[in-house]
Amino acid sequence: MDLFIKSTNLFTWRFDVFEDGVSVAEIDLNLFKEGADLRIKDETFRFFREGLVSGAYVLEAYGREIARADKPSVFKRRFAVHFGGRRFILEDESIFRRTFVVREEPEDGIGVEVGRVKPVGIFRRSARARFDDDIPLAVNIFLIGLVVLMWRRSSRSKS
Repeated sequence: MDLFIKSTNLFTWRFDVFEDGVSVAEIDLNLFKEGADLRIKDETFRFFREGLVSGAYVLEAYGREIARADKPSVFKRRFAVHFGGRRFILEDESIFRRTFVVREEPEDGIGVEVGRVKPVGIFRRSARARFDDDIPLAVNIFLIGLVVLMWRRSSRSKS
């Protein structure tokens, strides 16, 4: 699945997500807390952090948890993401880049890349994302939301 992520305006952290030129989702990061309001097709999802300072990030719809992401270290831009009995690692490709990769972590072996979120241009808040087709759209949007959250943290630390 190939997706295009575009900021709706330079002064907010709100993004539209497109597949083949058609809007499939909206990501609106919360202003004061780590989380977002997600609208995927015609459904509303909650993306939030369980604890105030620590805790897992959760994707929830209709009161049911769909996916969970743990951030094992405050010093690394890395998440362990769980959904449907599967485990993924979402991490930055390099400390010098804003690209993130997603690897599935099988129990017996080395992780295989199943996704990537890569910025388009240096100064724009747009990106292209590619995920394997067997990962549900809602989980893809959750992964993108985590990446956007890391970009916002990075932006805030520079100012």
